[in-house]
Amino acid sequence: MDTVHSPGHVTGPLATRTPASHSTWLAMALFALGLVLVVVALAGPGAFGFVSYRTSESGRAQIVGADIVGMSIVAPLSFLAGFRVLRGHLGATRLAIAPALFAAYDLAQLALGEEYFRYSGDVAVFFPFLVGGFTLAMVVAAGCCRIDSPPAAPGRVWSRGRDRMVGGILLALVAAIALGMHLPAYLDALSQRPHNLGYLETPTAFWVVKFLDLGIVIPAIAAIGFGLLRRRAWARRAAAPAMAFCALLASAVLAMAVAMVADHAPDGSTVGVAVWAVIAALLGWAAVDVQRVHAPKRTAVLAGSR
Repeated sequence: MDTVHSPGHVTGPLATRTPASHSTWLAMALFALGLVLVVVALAGPGAFGFVSYRTSESGRAQIVGADIVGMSIVAPLSFLAGFRVLRGHLGATRLAIAPALFAAYDLAQLALGEEYFRYSGDVAVFFPFLVGGFTLAMVVAAGCCRIDSPPAAPGRVWSRGRDRMVGGILLALVAAIALGMHLPAYLDALSQRPHNLGYLETPTAFWVVKFLDLGIVIPAIAAIGFGLLRRRAWARRAAAPAMAFCALLASAVLAMAVAMVADHAPDGSTVGVAVWAVIAALLGWAAVDVQRVHAPKRTAVLAGSR
């Protein structure tokens, strides 16, 4: 069993799994991932416009919103996580998983959600970079899983009430996304006269998002939520990255909604902006709360990473 001393070092089997070389390459990968997100944002339609995506005007507004979050929130988190991993901070990898997963999710949509037969653009030239960024993000996420840390920091208690709170928030989010967003849009797409502009203007992106959310994100978040209600140790370890990822995702959706309203997109909605502002704020607060439970009160250093 891994042993933790605060302040101090991690000893036992964990120490042998976290050599300095592992921390160094993971930190470098996190720095590179942050740079990838910055490049994607600066090359996109919201900045220099070097890349012209094959999508609708509403789709471009959504890309701008996601790029803003990617450059202003996710990339700095990736840099911060890289520095913390390099310094051997206990629990640093939990901070790193969320930006890695968000980057993979975002880059997959940019690479796969283009309307190549409907709109003009030169995103195909940028395709190898998007694929490389996606691969890097998955490597970072996998590397983070190799360094584990205790379910809760010394001196802080993960209570039954926190299990219920975090699990309830995750399951409520799953229900809201699946039943409130995806189900109505899916039924509309199946109708003889669909009205959803996202489906009519960008059907490829529409189905890519449905696949990623319904096939990967929602099942994973639901599993963690139910695991927390059953007080499973693995769910507690996954709670911080899951909640942080959800907070980043909600922030991106909020930024997309704001960009669509600012761009006067026909499917923009001020009500949607208000709703997602509340959701993003709630998830952000919950993510910080859960991260604090996992973070030691004092600095703890992963053995062998100095």
